[in-house]
Amino acid sequence: MFDILGKKVSISNIKEQKDTYQLKIKTQIPTGIYIVKMKTNKGETNKKWL
Repeated sequence: MFDILGKKVSISNIKEQKDTYQLKIKTQIPTGIYIVKMKTNKGETNKKWL
């Protein structure tokens, strides 16, 4: 997960396949806009998270 300026905020490795995921963030992060970058066997995607 990256903040809007491109600074890495958190990283998670998910090894199991599910329809939905819930990321556990270890540190408190301020309210804002974040980008979640995901790599799968079908390719890469970026999603905006508010």
